[in-house]
Amino acid sequence: MNYKVVLAGHNTEVLNLVVKLFIVSAKEADYAIKIESKLPENIFEPHYYTILLKGSEKNSFHEVIVDFDDVIDIEQKDYSPSKLMINIDKNSLHYWYIFGHIFRRIDDLSTAFVTGYLIEQKKEAELKNFRSA
Repeated sequence: MNYKVVLAGHNTEVLNLVVKLFIVSAKEADYAIKIESKLPENIFEPHYYTILLKGSEKNSFHEVIVDFDDVIDIEQKDYSPSKLMINIDKNSLHYWYIFGHIFRRIDDLSTAFVTGYLIEQKKEAELKNFRSA
């Protein structure tokens, strides 16, 4: 199956890490990957990544829109704090809970690499949120 995953958020550091871990997980699942990003024009705008995962010969893509900080002004979001009815955490722990939901949606992806990374880095709170999705 093919996916177009749009990720948006304000915390650049956590968003970049999530994107890197997502890409490695997608590579391990044998997806062909194309990444596009849009840098904000000012510091108040969110960062955007569009990741195309191609796993079949079809030219159709299932779109998954992930808004980590409720910053996208559209109704068709698949995952966001308001949609999942969670609070936005000042330490961005909610990113990990939302990130875990992406793996539930794209079931070809394994959580092993992300889990291993979080354990290795001793990020217990992030791991707890990721696993609780």
